[in-house]
Amino acid sequence: MAKKKGASTDKAKAKEAKKAKAEKKAEKRETKKTKGAPARGGADDDEDLDAILEKLAKEWEAKHKVNEETVAGPPTRRANATLTPCPSGNHLWFIGGEYFSEDGKAHFYNDVYRDFWVFDIATHSWDRIETKVKPIARSGHRMVLWKHFIVLFGGFVDIGVRTNYLNDLWLFDTQEYKWIQVDFGHNDRQPHSRSGFSFLPIAEGVILHGGYTKTYDKGKRPVGVALEDTWFLKMSMNTKEIKWEKRKKIGYAPAPARSGCSMALWAAKAQGVLFGGVSDVDKDEEQLDSVFYNDMWEDGFRQGNDQN
Repeated sequence: MAKKKGASTDKAKAKEAKKAKAEKKAEKRETKKTKGAPARGGADDDEDLDAILEKLAKEWEAKHKVNEETVAGPPTRRANATLTPCPSGNHLWFIGGEYFSEDGKAHFYNDVYRDFWVFDIATHSWDRIETKVKPIARSGHRMVLWKHFIVLFGGFVDIGVRTNYLNDLWLFDTQEYKWIQVDFGHNDRQPHSRSGFSFLPIAEGVILHGGYTKTYDKGKRPVGVALEDTWFLKMSMNTKEIKWEKRKKIGYAPAPARSGCSMALWAAKAQGVLFGGVSDVDKDEEQLDSVFYNDMWEDGFRQGNDQN
């Protein structure tokens, strides 16, 4: 009996060894197939790259997340915020901007700190306005007042991986204290995303001219572009009737195209006056040449005086 039991055990061991050997051979064959498989390309590579960029953006946002804090005022130190006066002369409206701290981190305000402020000129006091619906954080935007609406357009957000330029349009109702985003149809004409543009309120609406943006084409490095188009935002008390109209050039537009111009309304002559600006030449990833101007142009873009 003992002999038969030993033979049965040896037979079982041999069977297990044979099974393990077969599994090892199958594993080797699978490894060879994997190594010999052709690499994916084309659209799959683009999808992988987009996924990597999205992952990097999320990691950057998580790393630079700022906890909301409540402060009584004034707003924290920053650059490129907008400060818009009320026609009644009683208040100044303030929103957005950016700040680079000593540790090299960039901070974009409004959605991050949720800060939209009004300054009372009579009492010299700041009040922070809290609303559930509001524009996202941004810098390089422009804001003007039309009747009792604050009109905010454009700007940019730098998320570290790339700079996102904006072309959203928002209204803040100073009577009801609420933000309204103006939506346009897919076929409606509207300005390209941009920052650093001129934004001038007039009786019928708002004039937009120029600005700066970047183009992102797959396989190519981002390129900065100065814009020279002019748009008219036709306003209405009914927000559903608000629309953009692209204006044709009359005479000679400021040349070369530029951003960062200062523009004001000459009410007595119903004309806009534009001064200066900067034109950036993006030669490569490491070199950006900037040319600054001190010429002046009138509405309709009739030149006032030459650049020195």
